[in-house]
Amino acid sequence: MLFEFADCGSLYSFLHESNIKITLDGKLNWMSQIAKGMEYLHDQKKVHRDLKSKNLLLCNKYRTVKICDFGTIKELATVNTEGIGTIAYMAPEIWNEGGSYTERCDVFSFGIVFWEVMSGEKPFYDSQHMEPMALQRKINDGKRPNIDDIDKLKKFENLNYIKLLIQKCWDKEPLMRPTMRRLVTILGIQPRVYSKNPHLLLEIDRLRDICEEDFKFP
Repeated sequence: MLFEFADCGSLYSFLHESNIKITLDGKLNWMSQIAKGMEYLHDQKKVHRDLKSKNLLLCNKYRTVKICDFGTIKELATVNTEGIGTIAYMAPEIWNEGGSYTERCDVFSFGIVFWEVMSGEKPFYDSQHMEPMALQRKINDGKRPNIDDIDKLKKFENLNYIKLLIQKCWDKEPLMRPTMRRLVTILGIQPRVYSKNPHLLLEIDRLRDICEEDFKFP
């Protein structure tokens, strides 16, 4: 068997085990690449179910990020009930009693990764003493990583639009989360545009409501 070699290791290793610095544009470019990969997967009616920084590999001098570990991938059925994933990145509906989930569970995981990339912290670092199932119950009850950890990046101005987007991704209600297609659209806009006009995220929501048929937003 032949496998592609990811010479720069995992995104997890980069974030938590290296001292290499990356610009805001670089971080958002990573997230855009991940969103595009997940959009393709969802277009194929498949769910990854274990999207996390350890399953994202870097190559091409840290410029390119690729999704890996498709061992938990599953055909997108009307209802999925098998609980598979990693607790810190797992959508609450996967573990709810009698719960069901769709591709929006990957969007939740994407939001956790997004926070991790922007903050440089490990998800739920403040709850490492908790048993996994206890943490899962907290997540089910609404616990999320501290969104204000992103503000530690003092050199980046006006990160409110990023914080808003992350919070939309990890909303407890799956249907309130954006689709990967919408994330690709939003992340495709230069960050400096949002920095000067953070209201644009809300404008995109209004545009979707008004022009859903014209633009074919899912």
